[in-house]
Amino acid sequence: KSYSAGNYIVTADTLNLREDPNAESKWLATMGKGEVIYVDKVQNGWGYTSFRGKEGWFNLRYAEKYR
Repeated sequence: KSYSAGNYIVTADTLNLREDPNAESKWLATMGKGEVIYVDKVQNGWGYTSFRGKEGWFNLRYAEKYR
């Protein structure tokens, strides 16, 4: 699947924001289902965003593009 910058809505019950774009990276915060997040950049299926004062990455597989 191809992803691009823009608004996304979390579709999973919880979604972790991480320091780097991989699942083993340090946890920074948890986003909840229905949260709308702006993605600045995309790397290997991960989106970079700012959430509640923290900047990091989340797996875009658990969110979908939101207009």
